[in-house]
Amino acid sequence: MQRFFVLILLLTPFLSNAQDCKSDFFPYTKGMRYTFDNYDKKGKLQSSSSSEVLSITQVRDSMKATIKSQTFNEKGKEVGAGTVDAICAKGMVYIDLRSMLSGDLTRAFKDGEVTVSGTPLEMPSKLSPGQTLSGGDLTMSLKSGGIQIMKMTFTISNRKVETKESITVKAGTFEAYKISYDMEVNAIISRTFHVVQWMAPGVGLVKSENYDKNGKSEGWMELSKYGQ
Repeated sequence: MQRFFVLILLLTPFLSNAQDCKSDFFPYTKGMRYTFDNYDKKGKLQSSSSSEVLSITQVRDSMKATIKSQTFNEKGKEVGAGTVDAICAKGMVYIDLRSMLSGDLTRAFKDGEVTVSGTPLEMPSKLSPGQTLSGGDLTMSLKSGGIQIMKMTFTISNRKVETKESITVKAGTFEAYKISYDMEVNAIISRTFHVVQWMAPGVGLVKSENYDKNGKSEGWMELSKYGQ
C-alpha cells in the first residue's frame, strides 16, 4: 500500500515546458532528481524514494518525460525500481502509472499474468484556490492458470485546491498550493483514505499526508532534496 502512495504522489513533480505545455509545476530538465522521505504516523522513517528525469522527447504535438524511480527501505537497501512515462499536451499533464506498477507486480508474481488499466491523473499547468481537479482510477488484476487470484482497484475523487500557504520541509520552505482528495482502495477489504499534498510552483510536490477515514494520521512523505 505504501508503495502505491509513493508512486501516485512522487510522480507529480515532473514534466514538460514545451510550446503549449508550459507549467508552474513540472520541471523539464533532463537529469533533474527528487528525493522524498516517507514516515509512519509516529514519525519514524520507513523508506525513501528517488526519481530522475531520464529523457524528454517530442511526440507529435506533445512532450513525453521518461522517469526512473527507486524505493529504498529505512536501511538504504533498494526494494523497488522502474520507469514510467508522463505526457504533457495542451497545458495538461497526464501521468500513467500502468507501466511501472505492471513491472513491479510482474517481478513479484513472476508466474502469474498481471494486467493494469485505468484513467491517468491530470494536473493543470496553473492552480488557484477553490479549483476543482479531476479524479482518476486504477485496476490491477493477477491471474494464474487463467484464474483470477487477485484484483485491486484504486479510485481518486473529491480532488480540489484548498489554499496557497507557506510550508517547511527538509528541502526548505516553499509557497505551495494545498490540494486534497479521497482515495478508495478495494481488494479483499475496502478502505478509504484522505490525502493532502502541497505543490510548489517551480518545484512540484513538496509534501503529502495520508489520513484514515476518521481523520487519523497514516503517515507522510516530504521532499528532502532536489536538483541536478
